[in-house]
Amino acid sequence: MSCDYRINIGGAERALEDADAQWVQQTINARKRDGLETCVSITLKNPHLNVYLAMPCCAGRGGGGRRPNGSEQEVIDLWHKFELSESCENVHRVWPFLTQLRHVLGVRAC
Repeated sequence: MSCDYRINIGGAERALEDADAQWVQQTINARKRDGLETCVSITLKNPHLNVYLAMPCCAGRGGGGRRPNGSEQEVIDLWHKFELSESCENVHRVWPFLTQLRHVLGVRAC
């Protein structure tokens, strides 16, 4: 299994490596300007991870049927640290989360 890291902001999806700060901010700001809630979801798949993270305003996909492994729990804990599971008002924390997430993912080769 290779790595598949994706971010979806209000229906606009990119590979994580193609989602720079400018794209993230422009996409979030466009949604705000249009008066729309900003659903942000992250999908991470590699040999050690199978994680789907979504802000509360996203249409739900239920959690998995198993306990997260150590690598998955590290990512989930980071998501919670930035309070992205608490409120869609925290959308401004997406870029700082992604910055730290890239470091965490960079430690694990695909």
